[in-house]
Amino acid sequence: MTTGPGQVERFPSRADTDFGVYLSGAAAGFPQVRFSTFQPLHHTPMSPSSHRNIILIFSIALTAMLLGGGAVGAYLYSHQVEQLNDSAFLQSRLKAIGQDTGPAKGGGRRPALVRVAEAKWETISSIRSVPGRLYAVREATLSSEVSGLIRSIPIEPGTKLVGEQTLLAQIDRTWLELMLRQNEAEIGSLKADMEHQQAELDRIEPLVVSRAVSISDLSLQKSKVDKLQQDLVRLEVVRSEIREKWKRTTILAPFDGYVIERVADLGELVSPGSPIAKIVSHGNIDAKIHVGEQIIDRIKVGDVYPILIGELGLQLEGKIHEIVPFAQTAARAYPVIMRLDDDGGRLKPGMTIETLITTTDPIEGIVVPKDAVLVKPDGSTVWVLEDLPDEKRPDGEPTENLKPRGIAKPVFVSIVAHAVDDYSVVPQTPLGRDILKPGVKVVIEGGERLTADQLVQVETVNPALFDGLPDKTGQQRLR
Repeated sequence: MTTGPGQVERFPSRADTDFGVYLSGAAAGFPQVRFSTFQPLHHTPMSPSSHRNIILIFSIALTAMLLGGGAVGAYLYSHQVEQLNDSAFLQSRLKAIGQDTGPAKGGGRRPALVRVAEAKWETISSIRSVPGRLYAVREATLSSEVSGLIRSIPIEPGTKLVGEQTLLAQIDRTWLELMLRQNEAEIGSLKADMEHQQAELDRIEPLVVSRAVSISDLSLQKSKVDKLQQDLVRLEVVRSEIREKWKRTTILAPFDGYVIERVADLGELVSPGSPIAKIVSHGNIDAKIHVGEQIIDRIKVGDVYPILIGELGLQLEGKIHEIVPFAQTAARAYPVIMRLDDDGGRLKPGMTIETLITTTDPIEGIVVPKDAVLVKPDGSTVWVLEDLPDEKRPDGEPTENLKPRGIAKPVFVSIVAHAVDDYSVVPQTPLGRDILKPGVKVVIEGGERLTADQLVQVETVNPALFDGLPDKTGQQRLR
């Protein structure tokens, strides 16, 4: 920039600002140097009111977004509910979904293999499976009643016992034998002394009449005889005690059963109360279950319920023997005891059981096999097989070789009663009520892989032939 004749002034570059140097004028061919101070730009701070305005604008915008999103969500939810309740819409969607997976013509997809059963109109009650365990009717820890060494203990865990006959342990009798001999000797000596004193009493009694013996001497002699009689009774009691201990050195099984644990061993010194063995009874066995407070009023002493023992493949009937009227606070379940026959020792303590208890009054409705209901977190489904009256048979295929075919229709259901092998169900939609009726065929195997309006073929071969081929069908196989 030119400011005058012979003077040149230029503005500082970014590097010059550190020195504040301006070149102007000319002296000896060089511009005159002039120093000045560079003033940097300063930012004006924002006022508090501006901050508040910005925050307010953002708050209003965010609130509007949330309200708008909620309104849109409510509209979509109500619209979806209307569509789910519209049978025509559901039918159209099922048809649209089944266009790619429906019946194939010519060289299309092969039909899915399924097994079917018939839906029925029956009356059933809900049955709950209550787990439990088998317990011995009697269980005891047998102990010694006397002190001494164990001379014999001919039992092992599992030894079968016969009540009042099987020997569990034999305690040493040496010291009892010595005590008994000493007691008998004392009794013999006391009896001899008592005979002598009794004879003396018989001698002096007549002398009292003739005043040869005083009455006080007679009384003293009688007291001696009485004391000897009391001493004799005491020694006889001691002898009875020793003989009873002698008997108790032999420990016999108190009832029929089995040894489950031998606690003591040969040569051990035991004292009164020392455990010898643990035993349990056999013949009868108790099945104990815990029933919740919701259904405990339906159970009465004497009622009979089926009991399943899965490990043995048995189904028995158990009669309620006792209902314990006390429940733990945490579990809120009452112990219920049923008494069974142990089937010659086949049923053993510790086995798990399942008891089937009726929990509702009888309900009349559509009943399908349990395997026909696909229970998922989002609901339960039953696949119904509709016939194909116009199905074209392959050319040249013998009529007897053709297998039944049909179209799979899903029906959403609610389970209202659970039996052992069956469910009582109610369709959730009017369309489902038109499809699922008594007498229709429902899929019991292969339903997991089906889609709406898919062509299926009913497999009639014995299911045992398909063992080891889990990919054939997806549902649980019938047993």
